[in-house]
This record gives sequence, C-alpha cells and structure tokens, in this order.
Amino acid sequence: MPSRSNGASSWRRQNAGPRPVLGGPTLPAFASAVAICSPAGDENELGTPVKERVSGSDFFPRFYEKYKDDPGVTVFICGGRPGVAEIARTKLNARVGREMVVGTASPPSDFDTRPGEIERIIERINESRATVLLVGLDAGRQEKFIVTNLERFNHVKTFLPLGGTVDYEAGTLARPPRWITNAGLEWLYRVLREPRQRWRRYFVNQPPVLYLLARQKMGIYKDPFGGLPRRGPRADSQG
Repeated sequence: MPSRSNGASSWRRQNAGPRPVLGGPTLPAFASAVAICSPAGDENELGTPVKERVSGSDFFPRFYEKYKDDPGVTVFICGGRPGVAEIARTKLNARVGREMVVGTASPPSDFDTRPGEIERIIERINESRATVLLVGLDAGRQEKFIVTNLERFNHVKTFLPLGGTVDYEAGTLARPPRWITNAGLEWLYRVLREPRQRWRRYFVNQPPVLYLLARQKMGIYKDPFGGLPRRGPRADSQG
C-alpha cells in the first residue's frame, strides 16, 4: 500500500542465518530475520495503532546523529543514481565531522540480474570495512539483495534498507512538506516527481495489497507469520 506500508527496518547480523529470497512462501522466513521494524505510517485504520511514525528518511538522520562520535560505526551507501551516493557521502561526512561514510556504490538498474555486478558491489562493501550498510534501492529489491547475500558481508553488523533516503541526503530530491508526509501522500509526491521510476511500483505492483488490507479490516485476514518464532533484537553497542 502506498507510503503507509513502508517502514524503516534493520537487520542485525548477530540474529541472522542463511535466508531464502523474498517472495511467496519464503516471506515469513524473511520477516523473521528482521530485528527492528519501525512503521512509516499510522495503522489506526486497521485497528493496530502505532506510537510513532518513523520513515526511513526520518530514521537515518537520527541514526547518524546518535553515532556520529562513535568511530566503530561506519557506513557504506549502496543506491541512488550515478554520483548521488557520493554527494550524500560528502554532505553527511561534513555534517557529522568525520569520515563516517567510507564507501558508496550506485548499482545499475539491472544489477540483480548480473552476477558479475553483484560480485563487484559486495567486494567494494567488504573492502570498505563498513559496519553499517544502507541500501537505497526499490522496495523489495533492496531486501532481496540483503537477505540473499547476508553471509557474504564480512564486517557489516547492521543493515538499513531505506529506499529514497539516499536522494534526500544528497539533496537531489527535496523532501515534501510535512503535511504531505503526515497525510500518507509521500508516495504520490514521489510519483509526480519521478513518474518513470515510480509508476509501476505504485500502480502495478502494489494495488494487490489493497485486497489483503480489506480482508484484515473485515477480520478475515490470516497472519502469514502466525506461529513462527520471532527473533527479537539483541542488546549491543548499536542499541
């Protein structure tokens, strides 16, 4: 569902084992790997209200401000159009006053169909020795990239799939007014600003979710994660 079903999620390597690719019956196993999931919308309409809405673009500034003086926290940014991640790196490092972002990559749109490109990206991430990996790709693709290659990242302890956050941090895309975000219309703002990149996601891929939401509203939706053991976040230096 546009905007309201998106959230800031993080994976902790300590909690994770080999996981299958996202999709179909593998989705519950994928979800069980999530250590922290912070909602990006108000779920009052479904009878499951949340205390606070935290989108990825709100979460990440809070994250780096909290750890800006911790030399053990270094970030690799993977995502954005060519050159955008580097702009975000320069601006973020100037903001925190140290080399917090230690590497970037801007994968081509078809990178996940090219094994050689995936190898190149993973090699760059490992060479950077970053402890945090921010992946800013399309929703679904960024989670697949993380889960499929989870055991191949040698130094990463925290994974942040945060979508368009890279563009916001670089300043190449202005954030909408707060009232648009609060109204759950940021998805529409992104479609109007980037129609070629966004129309298929919101008007082709996501509408089927509305059927499931209607079933939940009527009380006849079956939780696909019911009965599965969940792995909660463990206490560590990254809270």
